Amino acid sequence: MSIDSVFALTAFREKLQLPFHLISDANREVSRSLNILLDEVAGIREVASRSVVLIEPDGRIKWRYGGDLTIPDIDDVKKEIDKLIP
Repeated sequence: MSIDSVFALTAFREKLQLPFHLISDANREVSRSLNILLDEVAGIREVASRSVVLIEPDGRIKWRYGGDLTIPDIDDVKKEIDKLIP
């Protein structure tokens, strides 16, 4: 999910020939509800932090990483995903 527009994400998907759709949160509703918006970055207001949120099928947040502009450690993410898979 990205706060980029549907149009930007469509162009990105086509350029990279991704076999899946990308989700836009241009209105920042989901990002705001997950509390992952940064007030301002380089003069741009309401920028979503780089985050990973693992959500249970019932909608509960099981694990989250983020809150800044650092890239999540993929090994940490994989470990948390493995914990969810029986």
